[in-house]
Amino acid sequence: MDFFLVGGSIRDAVFGKASSDHDFVVVNATEEQLLDLGLKKVGKAFPVFITDDGTEIAMARRENSTGEGYNDFEVETDGVTLDEDLLRRDFTINACASAVVNGGANTDELICAHPMSRYDLAHRILRVVDADRFKEDPLRILRGLRFAARHNLFIEPETKALFRQMIEANCLAHLPKERIWKEIEKAASAENFWKFISLCGKFNLFPEISGMKGVRQPKKYHPEGDVLNHTVLALKHYEEVELPQYGWNSGDRVIQSLCILCHDMGKRLTLSERGNLHGHESDVRDLLSFVERIGAPKSVRVATQFCAEQHHRVHGMFVRRANRLALWLEEHNQFNNQAIVNALCMTCVSDANARLQKVPYLQMNMLAEAVSQTRKLSPEVVEAIKETDNIQTKKQLIHKSNVEKVGKILARYLQIQKDSNA
Repeated sequence: MDFFLVGGSIRDAVFGKASSDHDFVVVNATEEQLLDLGLKKVGKAFPVFITDDGTEIAMARRENSTGEGYNDFEVETDGVTLDEDLLRRDFTINACASAVVNGGANTDELICAHPMSRYDLAHRILRVVDADRFKEDPLRILRGLRFAARHNLFIEPETKALFRQMIEANCLAHLPKERIWKEIEKAASAENFWKFISLCGKFNLFPEISGMKGVRQPKKYHPEGDVLNHTVLALKHYEEVELPQYGWNSGDRVIQSLCILCHDMGKRLTLSERGNLHGHESDVRDLLSFVERIGAPKSVRVATQFCAEQHHRVHGMFVRRANRLALWLEEHNQFNNQAIVNALCMTCVSDANARLQKVPYLQMNMLAEAVSQTRKLSPEVVEAIKETDNIQTKKQLIHKSNVEKVGKILARYLQIQKDSNA
């Protein structure tokens, strides 16, 4: 029996990327032989075995379609060669294998089943292995766009045409939403998510994203162009400037990226129905349609809607009175959720900098400080609250304290702004 490292880990090694995607394939082996090695069989649809340290090893296999569904296929493992296993993969850059050397790939001695694999790896080209087989699982389009964005790949013309043909046939409509979300989550937690969204717009993959194309904005405030271009630039700023500075974990990064993506989705319908963009932050129809379409979890739905609805209030913090700001912070329970507060901060600073010229954005710092301070009660306020049973009186005491805190914070940031403009 022979063991090989295959697929994504080979691709990532050639492109100089770290990879958590380590797929192993074994050929010339039977299930009984693998069980005799102490491996545990875990695969249901096809034979996959797991080692004591959690490494998964699949038997080389053929897959023969038996229907239109993702799970409608028969699996054969008897006598399957390594080339046969590799040629069932989606893209030529993934149809490669390597002998295992020190636990990793030996990129100097690749085994490539497709005649274009070496060329496409060397020239960073995304090419489908087999168009008919590719159509069996439309999710591969999302995977392809994710690869193209992350690795800066050129999508060759026939593959582009195949993508467009499948998308025009509404190929994603019947996919389980949890599979779509898994791909979106991977894209949003990886580098170049902004390129991924740009590609989704070019291929009209999601109507809510492509719908932002051509939605005009006042040039005075948005010299960068339409809403989609603005959104892509916001995501680019977030990834290149804010993310390195704050080092958010993968979960926060996904939520923040989706909030930035969705923050201006209301502009399309607002412009078409009202003739202007006033109040677009309150129109969340496209946003809710999108998060439903991609199967986003409730935490993402709540965060994206809140950030879309509130980002203009953050932009205008410096022209509001302390009393109104305190009431705003008290009215919304979402300010008790630090992940949502962080997402709102990242959405607003990225929105403000998604233009041709970068700007300092003090509102983000002020918001973070005001939220932190208004979530704390001084010992004096705590004692005063204890002395009354009247709920309204308690709320008034808390509000009065919050107004004082917000007023001091606001005055300080207005002075910082004045000094910076002097």
